[in-house]
Amino acid sequence: MSHGRSVLAVPGSSQRFLVKAATSAADVIMIDWEDGVSGADKPTSRELTLAFLNARSLAEVTGARNGPHAWLRVNSPETEDFALDAAALDQWATTDYQIPVIIPMAATETVNTAADRLPHRPLIAMIETAKSLEQARELAANPRVIGLMFGEYDYLATMANSGSLRMTDTTWAQARLVNAAAASGKWAIAGPNADFSDNDGLRHQASREAELGFAGKLCIHPSQIAMVNKAFAPAPAFVRWAEELLAELGNNQTLDGAFNFRGQMVDPPVIDRARTAVRMAGGAR
Repeated sequence: MSHGRSVLAVPGSSQRFLVKAATSAADVIMIDWEDGVSGADKPTSRELTLAFLNARSLAEVTGARNGPHAWLRVNSPETEDFALDAAALDQWATTDYQIPVIIPMAATETVNTAADRLPHRPLIAMIETAKSLEQARELAANPRVIGLMFGEYDYLATMANSGSLRMTDTTWAQARLVNAAAASGKWAIAGPNADFSDNDGLRHQASREAELGFAGKLCIHPSQIAMVNKAFAPAPAFVRWAEELLAELGNNQTLDGAFNFRGQMVDPPVIDRARTAVRMAGGAR
């Protein structure tokens, strides 16, 4: 899986949370060494995480792993903690499973630093500032970057520092990020909803973000996973229609160019989208 519908954030400093997250219904768990861990707990976070990853990597290689994939959010390459994070990753025993590394406060220079220091790790650029949003297309075009993630709350904080104190609508920023990722054939993950008690708000937000083109969403609580998975999965009715369209194509070799299928004009881009939807539906658990 190259991306996830649901990405569950979990602090690397908690053995209990790591174990619980590993058995969740999330597509991905984002192990956090950055904001989710206090400075005093960062050494413990690295030790617990590496033990956890070593156990998972063996299962990954043997094909015995079940449950979510793992990503790792390190500290910004502009901080001293990043050097310690990179040194800890150097001690990770396996090279068979290269965990994607999320770079917070991403910018061209910090992602280049991370790429040089972590030469074998796929990178995810976290867009959290006005500067990183302006650089989103360049970041997505970096061959080491596999996707973008929107840090909405940090983005709003940086905008407030520039005088945008009443800004709440990030639709424009989100759309720009999604398009920047897509221009390089990459995916984008939406930011979290901090109020995990507001199911209606989460449902509306996730549905709108899926319509904007995000491939998935960051979750901060296990209770958000099921709703997010549903919001970012292909609609069942469209999957059925796509399966029937592809079956018709297989049964009728004369269909070419644009043609009518059940009252709808179908051409190659529509067929490509149908194939993608069927493939994604097959991969959804």
